[in-house]
Amino acid sequence: MNRGLLAAIAAFLTFFCIADIGVTYLNHGMAPNAGYFGTVGALDDSRYVYTSVNDAGRALGLQPGDVRDWRLWTPQERTDMHYGYAWAGTSYNLPYQRGDRIVSIRTVFSPAGDSALGDAVDIFMRIVLAIAGILLIARGTEPASLYAGCFVCAISVYEGFTNGYAGPPAVGVTAAVIASILGGIGSYVGRFLFGLSLLPQHLPRWVRAGVVVAFVLLATPFYASLISRNFLMPVFGVLPFVFHSIPYFTIQFGVGIYLLFVFGLAAAFTRGTSASAVRLIFAALLVSYVGAAVNFIAAINSAPYPFHGLMNLTYLALAVALPYAVLSKRLVAVDFVVSKTLVYAIVLTAIVGVFVLAEHLIEQAALGRVPSDALELLVPLILGFSFRWIERWTARVVERVLYRDKLHAEQELSALANDFPHARNVRVLARRTAGEIHRHMHAPFVCIYREVGSTYVPIATAGRGDALPIDADDPVFLRLRSTRENVAAEQFDTALPAHGAVFPLLVFGTVTGAIYCHFRESGERFDPDEMETLRKLAHELAIALLWIEREPAAVSASVIRPSEV
Repeated sequence: MNRGLLAAIAAFLTFFCIADIGVTYLNHGMAPNAGYFGTVGALDDSRYVYTSVNDAGRALGLQPGDVRDWRLWTPQERTDMHYGYAWAGTSYNLPYQRGDRIVSIRTVFSPAGDSALGDAVDIFMRIVLAIAGILLIARGTEPASLYAGCFVCAISVYEGFTNGYAGPPAVGVTAAVIASILGGIGSYVGRFLFGLSLLPQHLPRWVRAGVVVAFVLLATPFYASLISRNFLMPVFGVLPFVFHSIPYFTIQFGVGIYLLFVFGLAAAFTRGTSASAVRLIFAALLVSYVGAAVNFIAAINSAPYPFHGLMNLTYLALAVALPYAVLSKRLVAVDFVVSKTLVYAIVLTAIVGVFVLAEHLIEQAALGRVPSDALELLVPLILGFSFRWIERWTARVVERVLYRDKLHAEQELSALANDFPHARNVRVLARRTAGEIHRHMHAPFVCIYREVGSTYVPIATAGRGDALPIDADDPVFLRLRSTRENVAAEQFDTALPAHGAVFPLLVFGTVTGAIYCHFRESGERFDPDEMETLRKLAHELAIALLWIEREPAAVSASVIRPSEV
């Protein structure tokens, strides 16, 4: 599978949906919930009767006993009223059944009134999630990173957000379909596969098989109801039998709880260095469910979403924890350095968020036209002149939060290179270098070779692996001598372990040996900046070893003998 192409497709689809969501936040309106006008009782899956009507309902012309029948409405009316969102100002004269006749009740979608800060944070969360997901897809080196990337991209356009956002008709419908597919497949299937990949290998096979079978049994009715709810019902106005027999929200909630159980199982039984990262993701997933659960309870009770639905922002916990666990804790195998794209995205979304919040506060302050216009011009100017400072500050924060371990490793290996000129024993220095690389780079096996005649002989090792003499004409060492650049052993038919990188010990253009580093146990390769650190370390080590070997001869040659006085 071409992961670069898949990442490009995911990037286009996710950012298309996020852009539509952003436009929607500026223009969407909210339809009054049935509960705003009185109390309703369900007659069946498509009919609800008003048992009582309040003042707001009487103002519209509703009366107790009026029946809200979904089957009387057009597919567009049914879709918009079902989700409760449409373009602000949209008006429908909806037919209601009153006894033996049909009456028309006018419903207007008024501006939702969500806070500018909440919208800015929501879009910021989605962009960060989308970028993290795309990087996982494009630069991951194992299936777990692909599953995690699909899951992250899917929740950036779906979870914590209703499918019924508005937009220009063609764009809105297209984005809604894409969001439904990404959310329905990527979020649930991707989340399940990601959770399954996190289950420790020491669990019995029957446990893993049971986890898969249970998901299939739960997902089958869920996807049947998802298709009926999002496609068949709005388009054709019909509902399959499964939708009548099992309420959609109950199935969705059940699948979500089961997926939480899968991650909980992984968090409970994972041991070793990855345990803390898995538990962090489980805790973030648990927190993210809180807001969705609150809104779910409001929905099934025909009540308005608390705080205009801002409880969905509990998904921000997942937006922070997932990139941290993957990038800093190295939960899955990834292969990328601090991305300028990620930094610029955070900077730009932060600036947009500050600008939107400032504009909102200016409107609330009602300072008058001239002061308000002056402030609206001053805010973007201040942000523009501060852009470079914000970028540097954000890059520093991203590096220190997400890449703390990697930066620490680079600092320690650089400090090690500074010790080389003061060493006096070749084998002691080689053993210490191998051990430090093994510890800081989390390499399972490290071996340092020196050229002896027509053979490269191991002089120091660290970790678990076979350290055997290598012939000078081994393809890896031939390539080292011809290019004087580090190479990946897997590209050659070599006597070295295949899954690793080889760095030449280079002195004045001559290869005097090499450092072999096995890639991490998860399959993760070294990042480009890590490769550069190891390359420089190998060069410094080559000079240090040569100096130590030649130092006694140099000292003896400089000693003045008594006979020469």
